[in-house]
Amino acid sequence: MEALLSHNGIEFELRDLAHHPLSADELWALTHDAQGRQVVPITRIGSAPADPRTGLNVVLGYDPIRLAERLDGDYSQGATVYGRPCDAGTDGVLAYLREHRVASTLVDVDTQALPKDELIAMLTIPPAGNRTPYTLVDGTLVLGYDIPRLEQVFGRKLALPTDEQA
Repeated sequence: MEALLSHNGIEFELRDLAHHPLSADELWALTHDAQGRQVVPITRIGSAPADPRTGLNVVLGYDPIRLAERLDGDYSQGATVYGRPCDAGTDGVLAYLREHRVASTLVDVDTQALPKDELIAMLTIPPAGNRTPYTLVDGTLVLGYDIPRLEQVFGRKLALPTDEQA
């Protein structure tokens, strides 16, 4: 993300989540609107119990890079997407899963909201804290490497850095 922003001449401030993790309240506030509705999809890959070192196999937001990492070539695991129907991020996740033939279930968080403690447990890696990089643009949250969402927020097409520039 840093390379993408720098390559496009966008100034940013980096918060190292390993040294300055988000509190449960900050994480809740970032993922919910003023009415308390979840505004980003959360995808749980498979149904294995949480690993004590890495937590659950979860991707926050529409992040194709993290989805590929978490699936790790095993498309038989299935996925549960906690999101809002007709939301661009949720639609992106579901399209990615369909494209890779991953069986998925959408849990509509408008009718079946995730309790705060469950959401925080899903989004936290036990010793390390938070699970995903995030970008705030004038109060608008962009999670992971969601380039379409960044372009929407900035109102312009962003040039991707080459491997040499990254």
